Amino acid sequence: MASTSRPIVIVTGGNSGIGFAMSQCLVAQLSQKDPSNAHPLPNLGGDAAGISLVPWDGLTLVLACRNVAKAEAAHQKLHQFAETEVTQHRKWPSYDGHGDEFLQKLSIDVLPLDLAVLDSVFKFGHDVMRRYPYVSHLICNAGIISWAGVDNRLAVKEIMTDLIKAVTRPESYIQNIGEVSIDGLGLVWQCNVFGHYVLYHLLQDHLETRGAGAARVLWTTSLSTGPEFWDPEDWQCVCTTKSYQASKYQIELISSHLDWVCRQDLRGRVPIWHFMVHPGVAATNISVAVTNFFVELWKLALFYIVRGFGSSNKIAMSKYALSRHDGLVTISSYKAAISTVHVTLVQTVLIHFYPYTRSSNDDTSNAPYVPRIFVAQADRRGKEYIILEEVQGWAENEESTVKLVDLCEGLYQTSFQKFKQKRL
Repeated sequence: MASTSRPIVIVTGGNSGIGFAMSQCLVAQLSQKDPSNAHPLPNLGGDAAGISLVPWDGLTLVLACRNVAKAEAAHQKLHQFAETEVTQHRKWPSYDGHGDEFLQKLSIDVLPLDLAVLDSVFKFGHDVMRRYPYVSHLICNAGIISWAGVDNRLAVKEIMTDLIKAVTRPESYIQNIGEVSIDGLGLVWQCNVFGHYVLYHLLQDHLETRGAGAARVLWTTSLSTGPEFWDPEDWQCVCTTKSYQASKYQIELISSHLDWVCRQDLRGRVPIWHFMVHPGVAATNISVAVTNFFVELWKLALFYIVRGFGSSNKIAMSKYALSRHDGLVTISSYKAAISTVHVTLVQTVLIHFYPYTRSSNDDTSNAPYVPRIFVAQADRRGKEYIILEEVQGWAENEESTVKLVDLCEGLYQTSFQKFKQKRL
C-alpha cells in the first residue's frame, strides 16, 4: 500500500495535449527534492514564512484515457521523460540521489475512461476504488469540442480587424448543435461537465480518506467562456451554437459551488478542495479536425506574433479580456501546465493566503465569497507565470447554479441506480 504522503493523481485525458503536459510537469517537479512549483507565488502575495514544504513520497500517476493504445504510448514517453530528467539531475554538484529514489517510487498506470459513456465512468470509478487506497488529486482535464467546420470569411475578418481576439477567442469555428450521447444526454455537456461530476462523486469517499492533508479536485476551464454562454434552460448545452463555451462556464459555476460548500460545512470530515485552473492560450491539436497542417502552422505563428507585441494593452480594452497582465499566450503546453501543477503541489494553506481579487485598489476585507481561477500566462519572452482571475457573473448566477447542481445530482443518482441494476 502506498504511503499517504504519496500523491495518487488522476488526470483525465492525460495522454495528449495539456493533459500530457501536466503529467510531464508533475514528473519533472517531483523528481526534484524542492519543486519550484510547490512554493508560494510572490506576485500573488504568497508568503511561506513559518511554513515548511511537505515532503512527497514518489508519485502514482493514473492516466484516464479513452484511447488505451495512445495512453500506453504516453505511459512509455513519461517513463523515458522521467529517466531523462533524473539523468540531468545527476550532473548537479549538489545531487543527493533524490531523483533515483523518485524513479523507484514512480508508478504510471493507464485506466480506460470514456466520458461519453456513463457505464465507462462508473466502471472506472469502481476500478480506482479497488486498486488504490485513496486519491489525493483528481484533475478534470479531458474535454471535447464538436466541430462542424470553419467560417473562413469570418476567420479572415477576425485576423484583419482584431488579431488578439482571433487568436484568443475566435468565433469563426462552427460547432455542431443538438448532439447527444448514447446515454441520451448532451454529448459535449456529458464529456466536459457531467462525466467529471459523476467521477468526483464516485471517488468522494476515496478523496476523503486522503491521510496526509486535504484532497483536491482541479477543474480545467477555458479563456473562451463567460456568463454570456449560460442558459439555465439549456443546461445540457444541446440547443446552443457554442456548446463548448457553455459547458466550460458550467464547470466554473459547479466548481465554485462545490468550493463554497466545502468552505461552509466541513462537518468534521477531511475536506475536498475544489480549484479552477486555466492553461491560457496554448498550441494543441484540438482544432486539427477542421483545419490542416498549414492552417495550424499559421495559427502557431500568430500566437508568437501576439505574444511578441504583448497582448495586455489591446486585451485590456476588449470586452473579451480576462487579464490586464502581459499576455495569455503560453503557446507551449508544458508552460501552460504551470497553473495546474502549482495548485496540485502547493500546500492548501498557502493557496488560501492568495488574495481573492487581483486589484490592489479593491477593498476586499468585507467582500463576499469570490471564486477564483488560476490562470497560466507568459510574458513577451515566453516566461510562464500565474495570475488569479475571478469567475465572471458568479454573484448573478449563484442561485441558478444551485439548481444546476441539483439537476446534476438527481441525474447522477438515477444513472448510478441504473448502472447497479445492470451489474446485478
